[in-house]
Amino acid sequence: MVVAPVGFGVARVVVSDDGEAAGRFLSTPAFFMPRRTPGMKPDFAGLEVRSVEKTAVPARDVLDRLKFPLSLALPGYHSCSWRDDKGNLTGVGLWVDDGSTATAHVGGSVRQIGARRLWDTVEELASIFPESTPARDDFGLTINPDGQRAWYRAPDGPTWNLP
Repeated sequence: MVVAPVGFGVARVVVSDDGEAAGRFLSTPAFFMPRRTPGMKPDFAGLEVRSVEKTAVPARDVLDRLKFPLSLALPGYHSCSWRDDKGNLTGVGLWVDDGSTATAHVGGSVRQIGARRLWDTVEELASIFPESTPARDDFGLTINPDGQRAWYRAPDGPTWNLP
C-alpha cells in the first residue's frame, strides 16, 4: 500500500501483482506548500486587452467547492483572490506554469489568455458537480505504465490525467 499527497488530497493505493496501483482518496484534505517551479508568471496585464466572457459559475467556487477537483484537473495550478475594503471577495485569478491565466469577478465576467483556457476547466467541473462540494473519498487514482489518472466515483467515470 502507498499513501501519497496528490493535489489537495491524500490517495491510498494498493499495488497489484501486475504493477498497477489503484485506490481512493482519503476524506480529509491535505495542503502542502507547492514546490517552486520555473514556470511563467500570470499574465494579468495581458488579460486587460482580452474580451470579457460571461460565466454562471461563482468565482468563490474556485476557493472552496471546486478546490479539490480543480487540483486534479489542473495539477499544480496557482490561485489568488481580490477583496474589497470590507473583506468581501471581488474576484479570483488562476494560472498554470505555461503562463495561461484567467480571472473571474464575482459579477460573472471572465477573461482568459494563454494556451489553456483555465476557466473552461472550472466550468466543466461545475457541470460535473453542479450543486454541492464533492466528497474527496468519491475520487480515486489509478497508476500504471500508461500514466496516472484521477477519476470520480468509478475508474470509467470523469477522469483527469496527471503528470
